[in-house]
Amino acid sequence: ELDTPDQEGRTYFFINYAFPSEKMNCTKEHYDCVLMSQYTEGDWLEYQDEVDAEDDVFELFDVSEMAKFRNGHKDLVAFLDSSVIWPSTMGMICGNWTVNVIFVVETDGTLSSVETLGSKKGFGLDEEAIRVIKLSSGLWTPAQQGDNIVRMRMRVPVRFRH
Repeated sequence: ELDTPDQEGRTYFFINYAFPSEKMNCTKEHYDCVLMSQYTEGDWLEYQDEVDAEDDVFELFDVSEMAKFRNGHKDLVAFLDSSVIWPSTMGMICGNWTVNVIFVVETDGTLSSVETLGSKKGFGLDEEAIRVIKLSSGLWTPAQQGDNIVRMRMRVPVRFRH
C-alpha cells in the first residue's frame, strides 16, 4: 500500500503479512525494510542511516547475516545435547521439557543478557539451560548488518529428555 510522502519527500509503503500486527515499512528511495512488530497503522518507523553496533541490539529481521554458532545449527544442537546435565532435583522423573533462553550475541561472539523466556519450569531446569547457553559464549560468529558487525538477540530452545 502506498502512502503520501512525508515532510522530507519520502514515500512509505506497507507490506502486510499474514499477521495483521506485523508489517514491513519501507521507504521507496532506500528499499530498506525493517520488520515492525507491535505497531499500529498510525505508527511510523524512522529510517536509520547509521548503525550503532555498540548500543543497538538487532533482531532476526534487522540483520543481513544472522549470528551463528560455530558450524551452524546442527553443531549447536550437538553442543547442547552433549552439555546438558539432567538436574539432580528432577530425580527419576521422566518426560520432555523445553526451556527457551534469550540472549545477545555481542560483536566479539561472546554472550550477554542470558535469561529464560516464559514460565519457569522449576526443578533446576531453567538454571541448567542458562548454564549451558553461557558455556557457548565465545563460540558464536556475530551478526552483520551490511558491512557492520552488530549485536543480535537470539532465542534458543534447550530441550531436556529423560
